[in-house]
Order: sequence, then structure tokens, then C-alpha cells
Amino acid sequence: SLEKKSALGEAVTDSRIQFDSAENIHLMLFLLQDIQNPRSKYKPYYDILPRDLSHLPLFWSDDELKWLEGSPIIPAIESRRNAITNDYLQICKVVPRFPELASLEAFVWSEMMVCSRAF
Repeated sequence: SLEKKSALGEAVTDSRIQFDSAENIHLMLFLLQDIQNPRSKYKPYYDILPRDLSHLPLFWSDDELKWLEGSPIIPAIESRRNAITNDYLQICKVVPRFPELASLEAFVWSEMMVCSRAF
């Protein structure tokens, strides 16, 4: 597939890292790279993707999460944040220039875009 043939996709595949989001990782990486291309054939689609995801608990501050105190969703959010961060850090080890391409915040955004639109 197109996303696996990119240099970044190949580096990640060759690394044999066990990702939490293994089924989406190549598409996430493709999105992060291709969205920066102003001539991408997917630009019209990228332009309509939401940038602000502050309505999702994954993006809430600790103060906002206090509203959910006692809820089983708090450990689930913490677990998801840790898993995404771990995936990001593993890519950074394999591709040291990756933080120049995408911040952790952008990586989380790409996962939310792919997971909410790929089924």
C-alpha cells in the first residue's frame, strides 16, 4: 500500500516494533507526512478534518478530567495516553528525525483522525 511504501513507513515496518495501534500506524504516518504537502491530491480532504479535538477527554487537562473523578474512564484515558506516547517514542528511536516531522500532539491528532474515520 502507498502508506507502507514511504521511507518512514518502511523504516517502521523494518523495525518490527509492536505498536499499540499497529493496524493504523502506517496510515497515521502517511497522514502526518502527506498533510504537509500543499499539492497532495488529498488536500481537499485534509482541509475539512477538524484540528481542534478539545471535546475529546483524551485531550482534556487534569483540571477538566477532575469532573470525571471516580469514573472508570479515567484509567482508560491514562492507559490510552500512555500507549500513544509509547508508540510515538518508539518511532522516535527508529527514526530520530521524526520529532521534526510531527510532535506528540500531532501524532495523537493523526491517530484520532485515522481511528475515527477508518473502519
